[in-house]
Amino acid sequence: MLVVESPWRETPEITAETGAVRFGTEVPEGFKVMGSVAPRDLPDLIPDRPDILSPDLDLSDQLRRGYVLFSRHYLEPVSSLGRPRPGEIGPIRIFACPGEYEPATVSVWAARKALKDVRVEVSDLQGERGNIGSENVDIRVVRRIRGLPPFLEKRRSVDIPKGQTRTFWLTFHIPPETPPGFYSGRITISPHGSEPSEIGLLVRVLPLKLPSPPRGYGFWWKMDARWNGYYSKEKGEVLKQIRKQFILLRPTPPRLAHKLEILLKRHKINLHASPLHPEPHASLSELLLDLDPFASPDTPSLGEPG
Repeated sequence: MLVVESPWRETPEITAETGAVRFGTEVPEGFKVMGSVAPRDLPDLIPDRPDILSPDLDLSDQLRRGYVLFSRHYLEPVSSLGRPRPGEIGPIRIFACPGEYEPATVSVWAARKALKDVRVEVSDLQGERGNIGSENVDIRVVRRIRGLPPFLEKRRSVDIPKGQTRTFWLTFHIPPETPPGFYSGRITISPHGSEPSEIGLLVRVLPLKLPSPPRGYGFWWKMDARWNGYYSKEKGEVLKQIRKQFILLRPTPPRLAHKLEILLKRHKINLHASPLHPEPHASLSELLLDLDPFASPDTPSLGEPG
């Protein structure tokens, strides 16, 4: 018989210590390369009907304050009419290795009234051998627009109409120097004019070191007016984002493709071909992406308002 034990079985009681070592006191580099706010002139994707609410859920305590909090696995999307499922209400638990980025979500359902200026904050994570600073948590709002991938918007707060749901995407970075063990904290949700709420948070840092990937991976969506305002409108800044994150290239002649292959392997970047991405120009020392063809009447340039 195979017996699988819970990774949370031996969770210790963690108490705060004055003067404890604080890991990760600067904003991680991985949080500096993401977009900010999606265009506001495009309608949100709203389904025809809300999710079915399970009769097995007792939401009486949460409904008294007018809204309901729940957490779903980040690979399962929550629509703007999403509703909690059994097992999604309560503390959030995640585990990760030192140096790893690990996401989690918190969804807020405005069940009884509209909510204004809803904010989410995450405390420091306190452990037996030190604390993980709150700088290592990136908080974003998931926004869904028809015909586009979901946006992770960087907003101080968000309004939630009555009956709708908004999801906050939390990315936790475990500083490389963090010792293995359990770290606890809290997530605070504060709607303006309503009672704030807290969700317990427990992070288990594993005694493992993940190897670096052999090459870089990522994606790049066709840049058109719908993306203006999310990434920078300055071409130079856009190129900087591409260099930091990933490279996507259109099909190229064999001679140029060979040069690109050498260059990309040298920098451990993989090659993905698509007919809708910037034209590459490469030598053995540099790679340039031509964004000028995107400045057309049908596809406004990055410097024009969306």
